Amino acid sequence: MEKEQGEFQTRDEAGYLNYFDTFGEAYDAAKKDSSIWKISFTAGSDRIRLVRAGGNKPFVLEQFRDMLERILSKEENNQNK
Repeated sequence: MEKEQGEFQTRDEAGYLNYFDTFGEAYDAAKKDSSIWKISFTAGSDRIRLVRAGGNKPFVLEQFRDMLERILSKEENNQNK
């Protein structure tokens, strides 16, 4: 019988996926392996994606990162006018 996949998923820079039963296990794996750039999981009806730019940089909520990038881009465009 095939093992059921855990709810928490990590993805590394090579594109490999790993599955964990708890967020703590996924986060511990990411602390040990700096090539892991994403931890994702489902919370209710939402898919949560925590991402980092690589190495041992902190994880951020992907939607928050995208929002910040849009804000900074708008500010930069306004300064260049």
